[in-house]
Amino acid sequence: MEDRLKGREVKLLLALAEARGALTSKLLSTYVESSPHTVRNDMQEVRKWIQANGAVLIVKPRVGYMLKVVNMEVWQAFVQRLRGLARRKGRTSQKERMKYILTKILLSALHQKKLSQWDLAEELFIGLTTLKNYWKEMEAALGGYRLRLKADREGKIRIEGGEEKIRKAIADMLFANMEISGRHNAFYDSVFSRREIECVKKIVLGSVMHYSFPLSDIAFHGIVIHILIVLRRIEVKATVEYSAEEISFLHSTKSFLVAKDIVSKLRRQLHIDIGNEIFYIAQHLVASERIFAQDASLDQETRCLVAAILQKISVEYHVDFQQDETLFTGLQIHLEAALHRLRFNIGVRNEILQVIKKDFPLAFEFAVIASRIVESKESIKTNENEIGFLAIHFGAAMERMRLQKKSCVLICDTSVTMSLLMKETIVRHFGGYIEITKMCHRYELTENEAESMDLIISTVPLPEMEAKKKQARIIYVHPVIGDSDMRMLEKAILGMQKAFLPNGQREAFFHRELFFPNMQAKSKEEVLGKITLHMLEHGYIDETIKKSIYEREQMSSTEIGSLIAMPHALESGASKPAIAVAVLNEPVLWSYERVQVVFCLSIPKSNARMWEDIFNRIYDYFVQGLGVRELIDNPSFELLLERIAQ
Repeated sequence: MEDRLKGREVKLLLALAEARGALTSKLLSTYVESSPHTVRNDMQEVRKWIQANGAVLIVKPRVGYMLKVVNMEVWQAFVQRLRGLARRKGRTSQKERMKYILTKILLSALHQKKLSQWDLAEELFIGLTTLKNYWKEMEAALGGYRLRLKADREGKIRIEGGEEKIRKAIADMLFANMEISGRHNAFYDSVFSRREIECVKKIVLGSVMHYSFPLSDIAFHGIVIHILIVLRRIEVKATVEYSAEEISFLHSTKSFLVAKDIVSKLRRQLHIDIGNEIFYIAQHLVASERIFAQDASLDQETRCLVAAILQKISVEYHVDFQQDETLFTGLQIHLEAALHRLRFNIGVRNEILQVIKKDFPLAFEFAVIASRIVESKESIKTNENEIGFLAIHFGAAMERMRLQKKSCVLICDTSVTMSLLMKETIVRHFGGYIEITKMCHRYELTENEAESMDLIISTVPLPEMEAKKKQARIIYVHPVIGDSDMRMLEKAILGMQKAFLPNGQREAFFHRELFFPNMQAKSKEEVLGKITLHMLEHGYIDETIKKSIYEREQMSSTEIGSLIAMPHALESGASKPAIAVAVLNEPVLWSYERVQVVFCLSIPKSNARMWEDIFNRIYDYFVQGLGVRELIDNPSFELLLERIAQ
């Protein structure tokens, strides 16, 4: 019976079922991607379904819609059926439709065919006008591969661009996240025969084993996919051309021998001649092998490049990695492989890119700086996937830095026995974080020793040291450490592992004149233009910082999901911190997703270490905590400050 429900009605019912409180028409309209007026009309039908299945819909003016369950057993059974229906219907959201449209377009490109707009609209149960509304988003998705979307007078869609770019888009967007295991996969089986898949896997495995050519599981998957794509593309005589210099280089590599062996076996076993593609296969083998090479021949030029990167990070963020040999060597090995990939335009998909951007934001910013230096010194263009790989190295280095024990002196004016007990108590609880290098009376601690310590724990007042050292690095405790002392020590010691934004400094970052409720804008460019112009006019940024905000956005999109984007400058010479916040009347397409709340950051070098905490505060509440819905529904500066403080 529920099959009569429209996709939008199903989403509204599930939203109400899963909500903890009231939901307004405006908030629901964002969720189902329609207007508040449409939502109010839909609610008439939604109310009937709610009442027929053990619940009541309550509507409160200026509060919103909420449910009251009368019969829990009936209602839960209904919700379970709705969830099953949502899975079966599919493609009801804009994101799902976009994925389906791109899949159909790329499959047509694989076979060098054109796709009828009318047929596609009919498959999606939408009108042609609605389909055309997705055009800009489709162009944006393909634009990342330097491909263009064209439509002829007959309404047929096709992709235009270089053959290598078309293959990369097909590999990344259609097959990258699919397994090529022995199990049947309906999508794979509709494009490649099961015999082709198994034969290519067996041939690649045999060749790399024969030549002792190391490949990770991800690299093996990528090589197999690209060879399968080659099998379809040669059917329409679409090939990749190489320069004499590129051919000469590939001929000199071990990868060429492996590629030659693969091509020979394909000819014998599948009776397919892909001799012209030997360099394409060798090119991908070169990139795949060198990603995981640990014995690369490291040259001085790359070492100088790494040194320049770490020096720049030290200057911009006051984070010194220059003595971290593990990071230095890791970056050097990685960059030698990455430079080769970038020069040959070899794309390597980073499967955990979004995880890196969200879980290691500061490491990702270090990687952005590194990529900018690479572009400047090597005259090549980097990409978001490569930035993500570099961020992994910086993330590991930051974890090592956090795990380094902090030096601590213990000042105790009691007996030796009490001092030892105090020391043992602290070491037992915090020995993994601090190292007590000295235990003494107040008069025995020299000024130089005090300055060299990360932390001073004392049972007596130290007014003369407070005047010379930051108060946060001196912790006062009782001779017999109690629960309150322990909580204070825990907060101070664990807090030393990371830079935090004290609640008392919120006003220094967020300014009422930089809060824009109900902003009207139709594009990312218009949003950034309005925000940066206002910040410029009020002296929070200058033209250099404004330009840097746009440059950072071009290197890697700053959207973080859940309708939020966080644009910011690559380098900030600002004298005072500022975070502009815009809540848009309607969401706009950012790069890949829609955005309705924008946090635009300008953080001076002196506050650079605060970047990670600021990001985490915003992400934890507004993304993971779904607080973005609350801010959209009630765009209040006071609410923003209150939630940031939580």
